[in-house]
Amino acid sequence: MFMRCSINNETEHHIAFRSESYFYSGEFKDVPTDVQPHSTMNFSVCRVNILDWEGATGGAKFYLIVGEGANAVEYPFALGYCVPCVGHYKASVVGPRPDVEGSPSGVDAYDACLAEGGSITFTVAGKPFLIVAAAGETSQYTISETEL
Repeated sequence: MFMRCSINNETEHHIAFRSESYFYSGEFKDVPTDVQPHSTMNFSVCRVNILDWEGATGGAKFYLIVGEGANAVEYPFALGYCVPCVGHYKASVVGPRPDVEGSPSGVDAYDACLAEGGSITFTVAGKPFLIVAAAGETSQYTISETEL
């Protein structure tokens, strides 16, 4: 089982990946990297071996960085992916929970995976953003600025 994940950064801001990920099953075939402004980054997940019936499931944490230098504000979010051997492709996006230190995590994103994907809206440094997760053989995660 294999899933390509495509992160479309439609903003003027940098998205950082700092190797914070979780796998319930499977592994990265192609490891995520940072996403430059107005660009796309692809990574992929796959099952470890042919006898692994749980497929490739997990989540990875990223940071949207708004501003530069000492004035930069980082917004953490996590993307979930699920490509089971039986069932539907699933995807998710989750933001931080105020009651949980260090959230969100890859586990949070994995737990939130749905066949219909999901979305979140949030504001960083006075700018509104939307992240949409759409599940499929190539799961699409799109980050964009929105109107207030």
